[in-house]
Amino acid sequence: MINKPEFPILLFVGGLLLFAWPLMEVARTLSPGGRILYFFGFWALIVFFNIVLFRKPDRS
Repeated sequence: MINKPEFPILLFVGGLLLFAWPLMEVARTLSPGGRILYFFGFWALIVFFNIVLFRKPDRS
């Protein structure tokens, strides 16, 4: 699935949905520490998937 050309679009849409209004209302009920974990945790997952997706093979 990751090797398909549609995956970056799916990752972008998934990122938009994670930070959209309904889930932000859920995050609002969390403690401040929980909100930080929510935002940075999902942000880190999106960055991780981008690194895995766009990493160039090592040509040694």
